[in-house]
Amino acid sequence: MVEQAATGVTMELIEDRTIVMLKVAIGVAEKAAERLALAGPLEAAGEDPRSFWCGPDWWLLVSRKRSGPALIEDCERELDGLLHNAVDYTASLTGIRLSGPGAAELLASGCGIDFRIERFPPGSCCRTQLALIGATIAAAGEDRFEVFVESSFRRYILDWIDDTSNIAALAAAAQQH
Repeated sequence: MVEQAATGVTMELIEDRTIVMLKVAIGVAEKAAERLALAGPLEAAGEDPRSFWCGPDWWLLVSRKRSGPALIEDCERELDGLLHNAVDYTASLTGIRLSGPGAAELLASGCGIDFRIERFPPGSCCRTQLALIGATIAAAGEDRFEVFVESSFRRYILDWIDDTSNIAALAAAAQQH
């Protein structure tokens, strides 16, 4: 599903991917991050799997090539001896890719994060509230973002994006007249 809003923002569901949530004991987080080459604070890093920093002791691991069980097995092997928990969250999270010149403004209208490129450059990642629900947001490039929310909020967040885009387009049109 790819939709283009009147504001020029394109919205696309991120499908055909596996998501594993990895939590580790806070005392071994640095060791775990080294062993798995996980993203540092407020970052997204890696190719496949890509890791998204969600807090000092947890990450999302996202892969197009690996299955949930395979990613969990990698965590078990590499984190042997470290207290951790890796769970397949593929069905639990919905990923949405937003792109276009108004994407940063659209996201900023739903939370208190400054998504301008000089403040939130490509590779940045944060856990925040977007439209009053928990979300992990990463900058994938200039005017390109990946947003992960609980799947139970999928319809809500898609409707919010659509409504917010339409309101922004109407406001822009009104300013031109």
